[in-house]
Amino acid sequence: MRLFRRQFSDGDEASEFMSTHRDYHVRPLSLALFQINLYQIDLGALVLTFAELQTSIQMRGERRPGFISFSLPLVADKRLSYVHQCPFDQNTLAGFDTTRSVDSFCQQNMQLGEIQVRQDLFDATRASMRRDDLDDHFLKQDLIHLPRTLSVYRSYMQDLMQLVKWRSPLLERPDYHQMIIGDVVPLLVDAIPRRKTEFRLPPHPRRQAQLANQARDYIAAHLQEPLTLKDLYTTLGVSRRTLFYSFESTFGVTPMEYIKAQRLHGARQLLKQADPNATSVVAVANQWGFWHSGQFAKAYQTMFGELPSETQKQRKEDR
Repeated sequence: MRLFRRQFSDGDEASEFMSTHRDYHVRPLSLALFQINLYQIDLGALVLTFAELQTSIQMRGERRPGFISFSLPLVADKRLSYVHQCPFDQNTLAGFDTTRSVDSFCQQNMQLGEIQVRQDLFDATRASMRRDDLDDHFLKQDLIHLPRTLSVYRSYMQDLMQLVKWRSPLLERPDYHQMIIGDVVPLLVDAIPRRKTEFRLPPHPRRQAQLANQARDYIAAHLQEPLTLKDLYTTLGVSRRTLFYSFESTFGVTPMEYIKAQRLHGARQLLKQADPNATSVVAVANQWGFWHSGQFAKAYQTMFGELPSETQKQRKEDR
């Protein structure tokens, strides 16, 4: 695994880095100060690249041989970017036609996430998920608009970007590398709706509840361990789509949203119980799998209406 974090203040330097495996050119399109922050996780068969753009740029070049690329903006912006002159916004997945060159325009202050999936990994994933519809005919579309189904995949990519940006220790762990590989591509595939001719009926409501409760019990038993979607649906012996449908139909949230909520509750309980003079908020957050203190504090405040430091302060006052 290779981890890369770098700020570029020159278009040629950014082009040189992006040209490691392909011919690629990055050019500024405004007079604003040129700055791109690039973060990358290279896992061999899967490469994840995140970019924070401080200026408008144009990107042109070739695809990486043997890989399929999928790009999407990670934050909403009323100003449109374009891929081959087609509008490119937060609900758009683009860049996956391996026969076309890269030609895109990205707006200033955009955050962009891209994965490059080796062809054999993509083929194996779609085969295991019975997605024969994701064939060459599909790939030649190069761009699809998915306003209802991209949110889970986009959130996962946003979380990964934060882990790289803040140098999370999780990224040094081989088991976490496997978790990323096991989650990213299936999440991407799952975000792409099936063709109508392949629509499958959802499971029976009673079976949905059984699956959801089995998943909930497994989550409870492994809450403080690295936990993947693959762990859940493999343990239950069902498909990823069936797990998602059953869990959301029963509890009203996705499995990953549920896991995050339970971990926030665990952190709150620990903050209320632990000696505030011996336990820091950061230590509690890390114990429950939150490695970016700012993101943890924001999620905590959204759920509980107060900052974790305020919960800890209340504990001191109650002693």
